[in-house]
Amino acid sequence: MKEIVVLSGKGGVGRSALTVSLGAVLAERNTVVLADTNVAAPNLHLIAGAVAEEVVEDWADKAAVDYDLCDHCLKCLDVCRFSAIIGGEEPIILNCFCEGCGACSLVCPVDAITVRPVVNGRLNILDAGWCRVAAGELDIGESGSGRLVEAVRKRARLEAARRGAGFIVIDGPPGTGSPAIAAMKGADYIILVTEPTSAALHDLQRIVDVVARYAIPAGIVLNRTGMPEAGVRPMPAYIREKNHDLLAEIPFDPLVPAALAEGRPVADAFPDAPFSRVLRRLARTMEDRLL
Repeated sequence: MKEIVVLSGKGGVGRSALTVSLGAVLAERNTVVLADTNVAAPNLHLIAGAVAEEVVEDWADKAAVDYDLCDHCLKCLDVCRFSAIIGGEEPIILNCFCEGCGACSLVCPVDAITVRPVVNGRLNILDAGWCRVAAGELDIGESGSGRLVEAVRKRARLEAARRGAGFIVIDGPPGTGSPAIAAMKGADYIILVTEPTSAALHDLQRIVDVVARYAIPAGIVLNRTGMPEAGVRPMPAYIREKNHDLLAEIPFDPLVPAALAEGRPVADAFPDAPFSRVLRRLARTMEDRLL
């Protein structure tokens, strides 16, 4: 069983569309499980045409105040390193900032603060017919995305083991923060998706630096080539200069949004589209390198 993680330094470069179509092509000759670790905005199931089968609540530790015991000393406010406690006369805990460290409960002289588990999000298990999908869904404004990402990956591995899957294809979160690091940890290969724009070049450089620290084999897919936008020339030059592995160049293809509107992988909805033809070559490359 091999894990491929698809990352991007920024959002909006076609990462999820590529992930689903790559999974769909690999599924023609292998059993595949998809995982959506973009827990702040999961959408992989929409593109894959998957329907929910199981929902597991995700829990996180948060502090809570018993105002019947609180003596309003506000020592908890002073000790909180995450600015999760505010208030003038009495402490008010902001759940979206609370990390559940428990420092506030330790300094409270009257034991008015306790740390208790609360629902933080969900782990959704879905089925698309051609694959299973494990997807995390963080509640709005909640923290703990890295931990939920790890829970998604563990469930994806369980689903893969049950089915004897050859591949787990993981749609990672955008950016270079802890969710992206949690998504790539322990992977067999990382695909970095970008597009030929100046903003994408800047963020590609950042994610390349992060991936290099983990010594995981990686390659770049340049999506939407041929777009009539300024600032596109530095991208191929950067890839050549740094001697990065350019896995594929995907031309700008108007059939991609048409497939997404139908809730189907591009490679399935339009198998002869330029996007689909390149994805088939990319899938064969992944099979050759990993299997």
